[in-house]
Amino acid sequence: VRCPAGVAVALLSLALDLGRRGIYQGSLKDPSNLVYALITTAQDAITNWANAKSNWSPFFDLLTTKWPIWELLSELACVDTKRHCATRSALQCFDPVQRQTVACPHRQPKR
Repeated sequence: VRCPAGVAVALLSLALDLGRRGIYQGSLKDPSNLVYALITTAQDAITNWANAKSNWSPFFDLLTTKWPIWELLSELACVDTKRHCATRSALQCFDPVQRQTVACPHRQPKR
């Protein structure tokens, strides 16, 4: 793959679009789910590229890339078909210090 970050962004964008359309993201126990398959394929593209290098440069490249990979991952973390801001549980939107639910920066607008 000539541009693994670009491939990963394309795959994650497709996964995010499907999630926003109501298709369940899936989990590690659901490898046949299309959204989950897109996410893991994106992960594989990056992992294979990073493993092909003998130093830490791929990680530096990922941290400084202009591709919106981190934004997409952040948005995917808050996509759920039943709740606005959740990954696999409501813990991502809970402040343990204040002991209350807090607003998620990627909360989707109510329809």
